[in-house]
Amino acid sequence: MNCKNPKCWAHPLGGCGGRITGEHYVSKSTLTGRSLHIKGLSFCRQDFVEIPIGGAVANILCESHNSGMSPADHEAGKLRAALIDILNYEIPPGASPLHHPWLTSSIEGPLIKRWAAKTACNLFTMDGKPLPIHLVQCAFGLPTDKPVFLFGANQVGDKPGHERDNFHFASGTSNSGYFVVLLRFFGITWLMTDEDPRGKYDGVQIEGEPLIPTAALIESLRVIEKSFTLPNGPRVQAARILVNWPQP
Repeated sequence: MNCKNPKCWAHPLGGCGGRITGEHYVSKSTLTGRSLHIKGLSFCRQDFVEIPIGGAVANILCESHNSGMSPADHEAGKLRAALIDILNYEIPPGASPLHHPWLTSSIEGPLIKRWAAKTACNLFTMDGKPLPIHLVQCAFGLPTDKPVFLFGANQVGDKPGHERDNFHFASGTSNSGYFVVLLRFFGITWLMTDEDPRGKYDGVQIEGEPLIPTAALIESLRVIEKSFTLPNGPRVQAARILVNWPQP
């Protein structure tokens, strides 16, 4: 299990096997159309560029490690499907807006965290940036040399389920030299870092990106909701995704 193929970004873990395979920049299970609109890499730092899904592939993982990411990719696909359901959900005709069945889906938070780490590793590698070993460990659900945090970081204008095939990536270094990665996809903003900024800083700043207030960060995000504002009435919840995390 000590085989290490330097062309595979997971090679520091050992266990490389098979040929180097084509890995989608962003998991194919999360894409809905025929192309991906991506922003934040060296060739599209400022503006979105459209890439056919078949071309949004790089040879950066061996077969063994690629197959090892299948559970995380599958869960990310479930999140995509649940977000589409939320976007399309309307209160059933004839149902009381205040007393109607919730549309509820459920996903596993640790697998989404693995998917976010894997996606960051893909994009770091494509950008020619060194990979922190603890980010690689996180992608495979292994104990990490340093803590890795995944925050929901809802921003003004975020609409879960919207911007289906737009993927916005940004990375940088935090105030204390730690890595910080922003992933915005399907109308949700995620922030992954190896430093917990809460209680230390007013916000997280990545070059070229708006400041993300630490007050907006939610660790172990547990619920993604869709709600409606009734005419001359209150705002009511209609659909939700429950994100399951292990008990502390």
